[in-house]
Order: sequence, then structure tokens, then C-alpha cells
Amino acid sequence: MAGSITVAGKEKPLKRLRRDNVGFSLVELIIVIAIMAALVGVLAPQFVKYVESSRRAVDIQNATQIREAVMIEMASQGIADVGSVEIRINDDMDAGGVSFVGGSIAIDEIPRIQGNVANKGGYFYVEYDGTTGVCNVFNTQPGQANRFNLTSAEGAEDYRNFPN
Repeated sequence: MAGSITVAGKEKPLKRLRRDNVGFSLVELIIVIAIMAALVGVLAPQFVKYVESSRRAVDIQNATQIREAVMIEMASQGIADVGSVEIRINDDMDAGGVSFVGGSIAIDEIPRIQGNVANKGGYFYVEYDGTTGVCNVFNTQPGQANRFNLTSAEGAEDYRNFPN
């Protein structure tokens, strides 16, 4: 017998604890945590891949906008006959800017590269050919590995598919 107590002169038996509402056992909680860890282990690489893919898409979009801004600024300043030059986006300009042989162009808020792990946080590299009037934007300087022309369809596709 579980025992009894006396209340107001009457003896009442103690009730046994009910065992049907005790919560989760430690083993059940460990199993749930293990299942969640397995799901995170499977899904995390896919999530990282999609985040990297979206960063690269942003880089391609930014490169296109930089090319357009450079072309508009060169046209508005009457800079047409510069020959074939390399246009570097300067690290030391607070507001951002592009310098080339014979002058410079101020472009506000030039974005940095986000998607390529090798040069993440670096600046885009712009090349302008005055004879053809073609302006291209690259993710690295000439001579460096994994250099992609982000403003051409082939270069943008190669950049999107390049492994980290």
C-alpha cells in the first residue's frame, strides 16, 4: 500500500503518481536530435551552394551595371579616343571611381565582388577598347587564374559554374 494521511480526522489513502503523463524520455530526445543533425548535414551543403550561386548572380549584375556606368560617363565626358586601355577601379577612392590613362571617372558606390572565394571583397576590373568601343568587366586582373569576363554570356556562364 502506498500509505495514508489523516485530514480533518479522516484517514485518506495516498494516491500513486500517474505514469501516463511524464513527457519525453532522454532516449527519445537524443533520437530526435540525431535525426535533426542528419537533416542539417544533408541540407547545409545545398543551402551553401544556393547562397554562392546567388552571390555570383549579383556579381554578374553588378558587372553589367559597372560597364553601363563607365560607358555612359565616357560618353558624357566626351572620352572616346583613348585607344585600348585598362580601367582599374581604385581601392583608395572613398566614393568609388575608375581611373584610366588620361583621366578618371567618378562613379558612386562601386560594389565589390561577392561570389568568387579567391577574390571575394576585391574590386572588378574594367577593360575598354577604344577602337571597337567595347567595354568588358572582369573579376580579376589580367594574368590571374580563374579570370572571367562577366559581361559576356560565355564568361558569365563559366563564372556561374566555376567550382569554389
